[in-house]
Amino acid sequence: MITRKLKTKAHRTKKLKWEKNRLGKKSGIKRRVGRKRPRIIKKGRKILKRKKIRNNKIISKRGRSKRVGSKRKVIKRKEIKRQGTRKISNKRKNNSRLRARENNSPVAKVKNPPAPLPLRPIRFNIAYPNLQSTLITPTPVTNKKIPKSMSIIHAPYNPAGQMSTQVLALRKLGVKSSFCTYFNSNFQYPSDIPSPLKNTRSNRDLTMDFAINCADKYDVFHFHGGQTFTLNAYTDLAYLKMLNKKVVMNYWGSEVRRLSIARAKNPFVKVKVLDEKLILQLLNVISRFADAVIVPDHELYEYVKTFFDKVYLVRAAVDHKKFVPSYPVIQCKRPLVVHAPSDPSLKGTDIIVQAVNRLKSIVDFDYVQIENMKNEEALAWMARADIIVDQLKLGIYGTVSIEGMLMGKPVICYVRDDLVSKYPPGLPVVNANPNTIEQVLHNLILDPKRRHELGIKGRVYAVDHHDPEKIARQLITIYNGL
Repeated sequence: MITRKLKTKAHRTKKLKWEKNRLGKKSGIKRRVGRKRPRIIKKGRKILKRKKIRNNKIISKRGRSKRVGSKRKVIKRKEIKRQGTRKISNKRKNNSRLRARENNSPVAKVKNPPAPLPLRPIRFNIAYPNLQSTLITPTPVTNKKIPKSMSIIHAPYNPAGQMSTQVLALRKLGVKSSFCTYFNSNFQYPSDIPSPLKNTRSNRDLTMDFAINCADKYDVFHFHGGQTFTLNAYTDLAYLKMLNKKVVMNYWGSEVRRLSIARAKNPFVKVKVLDEKLILQLLNVISRFADAVIVPDHELYEYVKTFFDKVYLVRAAVDHKKFVPSYPVIQCKRPLVVHAPSDPSLKGTDIIVQAVNRLKSIVDFDYVQIENMKNEEALAWMARADIIVDQLKLGIYGTVSIEGMLMGKPVICYVRDDLVSKYPPGLPVVNANPNTIEQVLHNLILDPKRRHELGIKGRVYAVDHHDPEKIARQLITIYNGL
C-alpha cells in the first residue's frame, strides 16, 4: 500500500479521502480528492508525473491522471540530455507511439498527425533593423514585357479606392488580377471577390482558410494598408513564403505614420495610431517576409526606410476618364466651397469650419461639407464646386485633391515646404496650413480668374502623373523584378 509522507502532526491527524481510479486499482496508485494543486505521489524512490494526451499534445499534471477516451494513462517522464535534445520515455515499453520531437519540443507525436500549418501568431522579439534603403521610381513597362501567365491578388483593404483602381488597370493591360475587400466602405467602391468575413470581425479564423485557397490560385500577393489575409496577425505570411509566393506590401498612410518623426517637420500633424511600438513591431514582421514595399509619396518613405533595402515610389491612381472637367466660371459671383473629409480630425475640418464662419461675414460664398455619402454623391457635389479644400494637417495631398484637379477645380491643401520639391514640377495645389487657411481662402474667393487658371493646370497635372495605366505599368515592372 502506498502512503504519503506527512510533514506535520496536523497532517497526520487529518483525515484524508482517497479515490481509486482504474489504473490505481492495478498499480496501487491513489490520488487525493478535492485539491486544486495535487502533489507528487512517491512510490519508493521513483516520482511519477501524470500526463494527459489530447489533440496531439501531452499536458503534464502532477499527481493527477486524466481520461483519454475510455482509459486512464499514467506516463513516467524522464529527462535525458543527449546532443542537446530533450526526449520523453514512456512508462510502458509497448507504448511506442509516444516519442519526443526532434525540435526540442516536449510535445509528443501520434500516428498520422494532421498536416501542420503556421497558425501561430508572429512573435515580435527581433531587434529592429536600421537599414539605409533607396527610394526607386519604377519605369513603366512596355507591352512586350507584360506577363500573361502571372496571376495577382490584391487584399484586404481598399483605401480611397486605390486597390480596385490598380486591379482594374492591370486587367486592361491583360494581367490576370483580382482583389478582395474585407470590409465595406461608406463610399461603396467596386468589389470583386466576396469577403471571407462577411463584413463581421468575429470570423477571423476564416481568413487563414481563405489564404490557403488563394495560395493555390495566385503567384503574387499584393497587400494594402499594412494588412494581410489575416489582417495584423500575419499568420499567413510564413505559409505563403513556404510555398515560394511573392509578397508585396503597399503602405498608404496612418498604418506607418509615427508622431515622433512627423512632428519634427510638421507642427500641425495628427496621427491615427498613437502606439508607435506597435507600428514598429508590424513593420519589423513585414520586413522579414515582403519581397517589395511601395509608398505613394516621400512623406511615408520617412517612416519605412530603415526597415527595407529598397522602397518603390508609386503615386496614387485615379481614372481621369471618369471625370469630365468643368472649370470654374469667371463670371461667378457666389462661389461654392466644398470640403470632403474622410477623417475630420486628421483633415483639420474644425479649423476649416472656423475660417468659413469668419469669412461669411466678409465675403459672399456658399460652403458644403461632404460626409457619410456614397462616392457618386460626393463626386456630384465636387463637380458643382468652385473651390475644393482637402486637408490642413498631414502635409501631403491625397485622393480628394487628385479628383478635384481632374474635375478642373482649384484645390487648397497643406503640403510641407520640404516636400513640394519632391513632387513632379508644376504642382498646382494652393498651399495653406491652419494658420493661413482664412487668408488663402479669402483671396481665392475674390479671384475668379485665378480659380479658372488653376483648374486647367490641375487637370493636366493629374492626368500626367496619376494615370491608372501608367501606375499599372509601374506595378508590372515591380512584379517582374520579384
